[in-house]
Amino acid sequence: MRFPIVNEQTKINALTELAKINYDDEKEVIIQEVKKDRSQAQRRLTHMWHGEVAKQTGNSHDTIRNRVMLKLAVPIFYRDNIEVNGVGCAETIEAIRNLKTQGLEAEYIKMMQSFVSLITTNSFTVKQNKEFLDNYNDLAISEGWSLSVPDDLRYAFGG
Repeated sequence: MRFPIVNEQTKINALTELAKINYDDEKEVIIQEVKKDRSQAQRRLTHMWHGEVAKQTGNSHDTIRNRVMLKLAVPIFYRDNIEVNGVGCAETIEAIRNLKTQGLEAEYIKMMQSFVSLITTNSFTVKQNKEFLDNYNDLAISEGWSLSVPDDLRYAFGG
């Protein structure tokens, strides 16, 4: 179990769980200061949201991830020509989009799905990831999805 202590209630929750420990089962409790890594918090929040939306829609985590990445991340990769493995994505995305304009819809879909499966928000800067999360939140509102933001991840939205 992991208990980020961010307020009095989370401290009480952790202590309550500690009180339930059975002494017959050896446990190790580690208390450590948490470094505030916004990029990591943003990635954890994104992953959590994919799971929440998957449960609400009946789709798989990967289906939601790919849908959201296509709709929200691909435009950022294109606009900012983000590099993946040393290659700028704008030309790749443009080449894939050209398949659609040439009437090759099936090829476009297959190539875009392949591209989306290979990209991650790990390539984003903190600012790009904040934009992605803000857009995800807006998409959730428009789709009627409910997204939560635990106290220990609220700083992922910071400016």
